[in-house]
Amino acid sequence: MEGITQALMQGAKELKSIPLKNDAPPAFLIDYKRMSGPINAHGMYDNRSWVFPQDMPSVNFLLESQIRNVIVLQENNQPIAIDLSHIVCRYQEGGLGIFRYNIQDNSCEPIKVKPPSQFKILVYRFATILGLERHGGGGFGRMIPEPTDSRSSTRYRHRSG
Repeated sequence: MEGITQALMQGAKELKSIPLKNDAPPAFLIDYKRMSGPINAHGMYDNRSWVFPQDMPSVNFLLESQIRNVIVLQENNQPIAIDLSHIVCRYQEGGLGIFRYNIQDNSCEPIKVKPPSQFKILVYRFATILGLERHGGGGFGRMIPEPTDSRSSTRYRHRSG
C-alpha cells in the first residue's frame, strides 16, 4: 500500500496544477495488484479486494452524464482482470465505447472485451468473496488471525507490529 499512497500523494500535487473543468469526466483508480497478497498468512494484513458492478457507476448513469467512452489504462496490454471485465462488459453491452490506453507506447485503441465466465450470474459474487478476509464494517481487508495454540480450534490472537 505504501507505493500506492505515495503515487496518490504525488498525483494530487500534479492535479492541483492542472486547471480541470467542473464538468471533467471522472477517473476511477483500481490497484491492478488488488488480488495479489497474503493468503492465510497468519498475522499479516489481507488487503485483497475484488470490484463488483455495484462499485462503479451504471451504464445509464454514465450515458445520462454524457459519458460515451471508457478508457482502461494499463501497462503492457495485459488482459483486463476478471473482476473488472464483469464491469467493462456491462458498459460495452450498454453501448459505451471501450478503449485501452497503453502507458508504455502512449497509445489508445478500441477493444472488445469477451464476457467472462459466469457473466451476470449472481453466484459468482458469493463464490468470489468466500476467500477474502472481511472486516467488521463488511468491507474487505483485515488482519488474518493467528492461532494462539495449535491444539485450539477457536482461539485467535492478532500479532502486533
